[in-house]
Amino acid sequence: VFVNAVYKAKTVYREYIEGFVKMFSCICPFAGEEMWEKLGHNNSIAYESWPTFDEKHLVKNSIKMAISINGKTRDVMEFDADISQDEALSLIKQNPKLSSYIEGKTFKKVIFVKGRICNLVI
Repeated sequence: VFVNAVYKAKTVYREYIEGFVKMFSCICPFAGEEMWEKLGHNNSIAYESWPTFDEKHLVKNSIKMAISINGKTRDVMEFDADISQDEALSLIKQNPKLSSYIEGKTFKKVIFVKGRICNLVI
């Protein structure tokens, strides 16, 4: 995955490549050591610290949720990750793509699976 992203990118930061080589050296130590040397390091990669990461980048701030009416997907909307059913319904009612389906109608049932789907039964 990393190598494919490098091919597509116009520039790649040295820090990213060094992190990749550090992880790669656990699987292929000799190849990793040689790549580390090609990057201009004189010391062995075995004595380097493991790459670190920031956990806040692992958390999704927004989610895409399918909006179905009577079992048929009519739209996919993006919401905050921690949205409640009531907040989602108010945003769905404001959506112009869905207004023709739900305008002036009452919902018999609302099936809301957080982070996945909202199905409105009319």
